[in-house]
Amino acid sequence: WAGQHHIPFGGTTIPLFDEEGTLRTGRQKCRLHRHKSADGFSETTTPWADPKPRRRGRRKAWEDEPDGLVVDEKASKREKELERLVGLMKRHEMGEIAESKWLDQMVFRQIERLERQSVRDSNRPRAATLPSPPQSPPADPEGDHSQQPLCADRDPDHVDGSFFLYLELPRFDHPIIFTDYEYPPPPVSAISAPAAQNAAAGAGVVNFKPPPEVQLGPGIHSSADGGYGGDGSDGGGASTLFQVYDPEIGYNDNPAETKHRRLIRGQRNALDRDLKPNPKMRDFLHSIMLKGPTADLTEKEKDEVWRFRHHLTRDKRALTKLVKSVNWNDKVESKQAIALLPKWAEIDVDDALELLGPGVRERQVRAFAVERLRKAGDEELGLYLLQLVQALKFEPRKKKDGEGERGAGGKQKRGRTHDDQEVTADENETREGEGEDEGEQNGSLAAFLIARSAANLKLATFLHWYLMVELDTPAPPPPPGTPAARALEKNRELYARVSYDFMLALASTPEGQDRRRILLRQGELITILAKISKDVRNVRGDRLKKIEALKKMLADPKNELLSFPGGPLALPLDPDVKAVGVSAEECNVFKSTLSPFYLTFRTAPTVGQAEQADGNAEGESRRSKMSKKKPEARSTDEGEYPLIFKTGDDLRQDQLVIQIIALMDRLLLNENLDLRLTPYRILATSTLAGAVQFIPSTPLSTILSSPAKYGPSNTAILNYLRQHNPPTSNSSSSTPPSASILGVRNDAMENYVRSLAGYCIITYLLGVGDRHLDNLLLTPEGRFFHIDFGYILGRDPKPLAPLMKITVEMVEGMGGVPPATTTNTTGGATGGGVAQNSGSAGGGGGSGGTKGTSAGGNGESGTGPGETPPSSASTAQPNSANASSSPNPTPNESQFELFKQYSITAYTTLRRSAPLILNLFALMSDAAIPGLSSFGPGEKTAVQRVEERFRLDVSEEEAVMFLRGTIESQMGRWSGVVIDKLHGLAQGWRA
Repeated sequence: WAGQHHIPFGGTTIPLFDEEGTLRTGRQKCRLHRHKSADGFSETTTPWADPKPRRRGRRKAWEDEPDGLVVDEKASKREKELERLVGLMKRHEMGEIAESKWLDQMVFRQIERLERQSVRDSNRPRAATLPSPPQSPPADPEGDHSQQPLCADRDPDHVDGSFFLYLELPRFDHPIIFTDYEYPPPPVSAISAPAAQNAAAGAGVVNFKPPPEVQLGPGIHSSADGGYGGDGSDGGGASTLFQVYDPEIGYNDNPAETKHRRLIRGQRNALDRDLKPNPKMRDFLHSIMLKGPTADLTEKEKDEVWRFRHHLTRDKRALTKLVKSVNWNDKVESKQAIALLPKWAEIDVDDALELLGPGVRERQVRAFAVERLRKAGDEELGLYLLQLVQALKFEPRKKKDGEGERGAGGKQKRGRTHDDQEVTADENETREGEGEDEGEQNGSLAAFLIARSAANLKLATFLHWYLMVELDTPAPPPPPGTPAARALEKNRELYARVSYDFMLALASTPEGQDRRRILLRQGELITILAKISKDVRNVRGDRLKKIEALKKMLADPKNELLSFPGGPLALPLDPDVKAVGVSAEECNVFKSTLSPFYLTFRTAPTVGQAEQADGNAEGESRRSKMSKKKPEARSTDEGEYPLIFKTGDDLRQDQLVIQIIALMDRLLLNENLDLRLTPYRILATSTLAGAVQFIPSTPLSTILSSPAKYGPSNTAILNYLRQHNPPTSNSSSSTPPSASILGVRNDAMENYVRSLAGYCIITYLLGVGDRHLDNLLLTPEGRFFHIDFGYILGRDPKPLAPLMKITVEMVEGMGGVPPATTTNTTGGATGGGVAQNSGSAGGGGGSGGTKGTSAGGNGESGTGPGETPPSSASTAQPNSANASSSPNPTPNESQFELFKQYSITAYTTLRRSAPLILNLFALMSDAAIPGLSSFGPGEKTAVQRVEERFRLDVSEEEAVMFLRGTIESQMGRWSGVVIDKLHGLAQGWRA
């Protein structure tokens, strides 16, 4: 005690983690700072060890060393040696160094001697001398400053020795690394202005301007800021609060708000049944219903949705919002929410898919979504089957002893622990009625998919191969023991169980047994093709030698490919096509490192459409909107089906993009808008193998680089269309010879304009990158389409890539941009000054161009009978290709204006179906596809990137204006021209 105050002997501050982020363990030697309390700051004034001195030459010590302090070289070497020995002793204590008694005794004596010498050095003043500088030092009137003894703190009066505190920290078997997430610094406002500042402002003066915000990093104030630490407290200013940034605040629920929500929701239960919103509240609830599936609801929005839950049962959009608003940990609240499900209006498929996503774990809610899917037809269900297989990962699984283990009869071992019985009892409290176990089994998504697929060959084929891909190990596999590896193994067990149950379901009926044999034969076919692909890739020599080797392998009787011994086989790529064998002479090997090869299947003649069984009475009686089936891409020859097979490449991302394009095509067709899209088929048979449908087509790079055949590049596309679609009538067509646009037959020009508009919008929404002229193909019928979707969601290997691929040559293919346009009152536009040529340009049309190096869809041209033109609230109605329902384009009509109208109509139509598309991407979040999951921390997810392109945050009129500006700004952008030129040069060098 000294003057009724504590006087500390000394203090020290030691960080728990070292410079490499490893937790300190074992004995630690800490220097004590006499008569000072440890401050505990990161930039402390009481460090546990002296900073390591920097060695400098004595000649420059006067300029470089702070205050001219010179280190005792002899003592420094001794301390360094002692530090090294102490480190070795720590390793010896942890057993890292083998024990040797005679050597250990010698080392311990040496350490004791060095420690005694260090203590003697610390007990006398640590004198330091200032050397004589190269030039005369400054004059010292009080004597020779270079010989004056100084302590370590350069205080001549403080000559106490140094003291050390030895701490014994716990040891662990493995090193502990600091890996906490570095949170962004929070904005912290000043609490109050200093007293001196208030006095200067004058009495009675009110400051209306708020104090500026001060950015503080994680941690606390230093002592200089007037907080704890002592030195700043007597500076005359008002000290601020002791501030600590806790990252859990804001990420976890506020206990006070949780208590408030429980009290409010518990008191109003009896009155909520007859509660109806006023006009203001109706508008507020409507704004909540307009939110997308990725939007989070605020606490107020959740409370209001729960408050008017009975009134919202008539709104099918409100169910997903109610699920987000319910506290599922509250048994009473969750029981009330589940009781409302049978009373709810029938939801759409997009809401059902959202309820099957990763954010919903309640079995009853997911079973309700499955019941909605039961009402969908097989064709509609096939559009979402890829995502539904992924949704199996999010199904709640009961933990049972021996889960995943099966006996000889395929039955699981059923054993329950005491905890499982308690969980089951808790779940039973929230259920109403009896027989819940049976109902839960019927509501299982896996059971539903198995039952529907077992009754339909097309669904059975795709479900089987989707499961086979999930059972395959991705390349490269995750490191063993990591969370990713454990999750992969867990999912593989799940899909193995589903695949086993699926085979059992097929074997239970005679029709199912036939389908099971077809699946086994498909597996044998894929295995043979995969082996041939690897053998062709390993053939040494040029491409011609590989082609000859491929022909021999296809004709080898051991492979049984020329004629399938079991009769016609449904192809995995398209189960509606029955193949009888392979044509060995019609094959090719492409120029690529992976050597993908082209082959042609000989198909059996088919009569009418394949059988499309719905699998249940409800599906047969219910006519779905998606039943308006558009003729899918098929080969021009009914007796052949060409495809490309490749190994060594992951086709799952391309398969997903094509599936989304096919879905968008159906959504547009439901609105009577046929954009002549080409959703060709892709099927991944494993993570590194798959098949792609082949469509005869020509890359734009070939068309634009053939001036002898198609003329200059600015008219090459138009000349290509003229050569393959001259305006000549034939016996099977009632179109007169004059019904042409720019010398191209009407239907061909319609195909080109519509398909170009459709793919411009779709590739923009999906953020497809790496768009060069080799990835843009054109069929002889005028259908334009994209291939190779290795980069999506805004990724692109080249910088400054355009958002939408529209080159000047593409626009010139439809006649170019008119010199002047006038807009009518309905939003349409007519162009003036467009040259119209009704004659045929050139007779040397050739055979129809070269075959494309990738797959595309062909389909039939023209529109279905009775089709009406597309319409939108903000756009005019473009002309239909059907001559009976719409007049032909006039000579002065601009095809570019039609292109923009089709683009805007497609954008607004797909924008209204944005929740469905976003939910499909959300279900693919755990699919382990690199293009969907390889986003860094803090970056937007795949769903957010797609949602950003839809511009759901603005009105439809604003979104249309934004799209118009995007089309005009991206057309012929210089960066796209440079990318095409550089890609052409690179391809030339490779050749």
